[in-house]
Parts: sequence; structure tokens; C-alpha cells
Amino acid sequence: MPLWLNVAQCNCVSFGKRPRKSYYTISDETLHKSDTVKNLGIIFDTQLKFVDHINNKINKAYQILGIIKRNFIYLTPRSFLILYKFLVRSHLEYGVSVWSPHHEYIIEKLEIVQKRATKLIISIKHLKYEEVKIYDTLNNNQLSINCMTRLHAFLVGCSYRTRM
Repeated sequence: MPLWLNVAQCNCVSFGKRPRKSYYTISDETLHKSDTVKNLGIIFDTQLKFVDHINNKINKAYQILGIIKRNFIYLTPRSFLILYKFLVRSHLEYGVSVWSPHHEYIIEKLEIVQKRATKLIISIKHLKYEEVKIYDTLNNNQLSINCMTRLHAFLVGCSYRTRM
């Protein structure tokens, strides 16, 4: 039984610093070249910087924080933590082993989301963000993610900031 492909739904993406200019064909039809591709919910770009994916996840986290803010007026820290872990942090951490937040600006973007999240709890609203320390759970929650981040930073040659 032959494998049938819908060529109209197929894309071609070249990864690397200098993407290739070649064209690929299937059944004498040229594949459409694309700068990004979404696979298993992760948006890959040609430079493997995952900027579109990170911005998408941050926007989704802000949407969910808005829903929490509108529907849960008086949150206890315990109830907020449950909502945050299951609704917001799950979006921020999805695929983190693939896109690994090793750049400083990415970590800062993720922390801004968490800073805004801590302001939803009335009982700790007056505290500084550093006193709440909700961000430690995102970057140091799994040893394997931390090791992969360091390995990726070493291979790419980027500086990595650890928080222990």
C-alpha cells in the first residue's frame, strides 16, 4: 500500500545560521518553504531560537492570569499556587527541555510573567518579588532540565546564569 501525502500541507524548513536555498519536490510539486514549523505544540524557527514559541506561551500565560484575576478575587496563597501551577506554569514549562531558557532575556521575560502573577494575591501584594521566590520553581524544578540547559549553553557558547 503506497503512502499518500498531501503536498499542499507539506512544508520545507532549513535549520542553521545560513538556511539553504535549495528546493524540494514531492511528486513533481515543489514544497513551500517556511520560516517556522509547529510540531507537538512547539514552534521551531530556522535559527532554533524559539522566539515565536516563547512569545506565544507568554501571551497564553497572560491570558490565563487575566482569567484568574477576573474570576478569583480573593485568593489565598495556597489556592493561588494550585491555580498557578496547573494553569499558568504548565504552559510556561511545556517543551522546556527542547527550547531551554538559557538566554538572559528569555529568563527575564518568564520572570515578568511570574512577577505579575504574584501581584494577584492580596496577602502578599505588598511584598517584593524577590521575597516571594515563585520563580525558583520554574528554572530549578528538574535537574535534567537544568543539565540540558547548561549543556546547550556550553555548546552554543552562551553565558548561563544559575540560581541556586
